[in-house]
Amino acid sequence: MEPTILKQIGGNWDVVSKIDLWGQIFLLIVLIFYSIFAFLVYKQVGILNETIYTPKAAILKQVALVHLIATLAILAILVAILIV
Repeated sequence: MEPTILKQIGGNWDVVSKIDLWGQIFLLIVLIFYSIFAFLVYKQVGILNETIYTPKAAILKQVALVHLIATLAILAILVAILIV
């Protein structure tokens, strides 16, 4: 049985996998904070629509909701990838 390419090249490849893990954890933390930001934007748009009348209020609320849902979907996909 032939050794794998990584074994032929040599080196400590465990460090690379640890850096990759820390990168994934960092990305997960950033995405969690961004999801909180998206939720706050959604709430602020709702408050804005109650305070200031605008004919495009429904469109603004829908855009904020789509943004929040997309952010949560990306977060769920990232968590599913990290678990597997």
